[in-house]
Amino acid sequence: MYYLLNYRPDLVWEKQWAELLKFYLPLADAVEFNLLFPPVTSDSQDSEINGHLPGFLWHHFVDNRIYPGNKVHYSLSQKVVSFFEEKSFASYLNCLFEDIALIANEREILATITHENYIICWLTDGQLDFFKQRGFDFAFWAEE
Repeated sequence: MYYLLNYRPDLVWEKQWAELLKFYLPLADAVEFNLLFPPVTSDSQDSEINGHLPGFLWHHFVDNRIYPGNKVHYSLSQKVVSFFEEKSFASYLNCLFEDIALIANEREILATITHENYIICWLTDGQLDFFKQRGFDFAFWAEE
């Protein structure tokens, strides 16, 4: 099931964001970002996007996600993982790359809606209990 965590701009929360990344990055095989400009399908724009991070796979509008939008999709490489580890959650707000989604086997396992301060995670009952014991305040979001 999917569970929601509301972002709070404090150091405790940024530590929780880092902990979520540590948990979910090894499970993911790809990452998607929402882009803050209109969808354009030109090869030159795809080339520009590809210059930011390695592993660029595709770029187009996607509507079957937790937060639909103009997405760019990357395979998960060490450079992409390092990109995540260097940034705070707050740094994605109104950034070229925002609304991160970690993907495993075509399922969003962690998704963000940065302008709403939302993190939505796919969690089993055991994982939910684990995170709640560590101080995470998750609320039910959706079954699928």
